[in-house]
Amino acid sequence: MDKYLREHEQYISRVLTTAPPGLDWLALLAFHRAQVQFLQHERLVHLLVMLAFALFTLAALSAFLFLPSVTTGALAGILILLLAAYVIHYYKLENGVQRLYRLDRQLVARTGTLPPFTG
Repeated sequence: MDKYLREHEQYISRVLTTAPPGLDWLALLAFHRAQVQFLQHERLVHLLVMLAFALFTLAALSAFLFLPSVTTGALAGILILLLAAYVIHYYKLENGVQRLYRLDRQLVARTGTLPPFTG
């Protein structure tokens, strides 16, 4: 997913800087928004899975505190590592989508339908 997001971001940035004359900005904006919508769905799914992993991790840690054993300790340790990796992945996905929002504003300004955003 990271690679897909980066490729789309690079594509839109490249088009914004080296746009061929007569480019249909509204069509490009529609394409970009479809990709953003896809990534927003991915972001929601990853958030739900990450929250489930956090709950499983808390349950494993609780089990380890109340019934200490090598097995529950190993399970808790593995889940903590997986949760950390998932948080990093979600962080990258969230920040990538935020960058796509900024590109969206630039595309809207290029369509000529709204004044440029200066925020």
